[in-house]
Amino acid sequence: MSTITTKDTDDSKHQCAACCDSDDGGGSLKACTACNLVKYCNRKCQVAHWTAHKKACKKRQKRLVKHHCCAACGDSDDGGGSLKACTGCNLVEYCNKTCQAAHWPAHKKVCNERVAELLDEKLFKQPPPNEDCPICYLRLPIEENQ
Repeated sequence: MSTITTKDTDDSKHQCAACCDSDDGGGSLKACTACNLVKYCNRKCQVAHWTAHKKACKKRQKRLVKHHCCAACGDSDDGGGSLKACTGCNLVEYCNKTCQAAHWPAHKKVCNERVAELLDEKLFKQPPPNEDCPICYLRLPIEENQ
C-alpha cells in the first residue's frame, strides 16, 4: 500500500479514516493510491485501518478495471477512449501522465508480475504441430503469425 497527497474541497474528506484527525483543509492527508476512497494522516493509520478498508478497496479496484476508469483518480472516460492503458501490463488505464506517475508505487508490483507472465507466455509457447503435406509428404512451413 502506498499513498499520494491530495487536496479536496469537501470538508468531510479532510479527516483521517483511521483516527479521524482533521487536516483543516490543508491537504496534508494522503489518499489510498489503490482506490482513492479514503485518506490517512500517516502510514501507521493506514496500516491500522487496512483490515476495515481492504474489502472496499479491492471492490473499487475491480470496478476501475471493468468500467474503464483512471486507476489513480477514478475519472471515467464515458466510452470516449480518452484513457490510455499501461504499456507494460495493459491491465489499468490512466487519464494522463500525472495520474500514471502517482499510481505507479501501488501498481508497480502487479505490473512487473504481469509483464513477466506475458514474457513467459511468449518465450515458452508451444510450437505448432509438425505436419507433413498430404500430397508430397514434405514438412509444411511454419507461419509467422501463429
